[in-house]
Amino acid sequence: MKATTAVMPRTQYIVGADATFYLLPLMNLPTPVVEKLMTVSLLKELVPAREKAALALQKNAKGKEGKKTK
Repeated sequence: MKATTAVMPRTQYIVGADATFYLLPLMNLPTPVVEKLMTVSLLKELVPAREKAALALQKNAKGKEGKKTK
């Protein structure tokens, strides 16, 4: 509720007990450092997902080509 009613809201809020557990140590670091750490960790998760999606698209395209020629 504070985030919506604050006159000067903070740039980052922690919501939930699990987020507090993971992010509590990061709260003492400067914001640019936290953002860099978060970006690196998110990229590690997103790059494999993007590669899987590209492979799925290639399989789908090959499947459609095979159906058109028959």
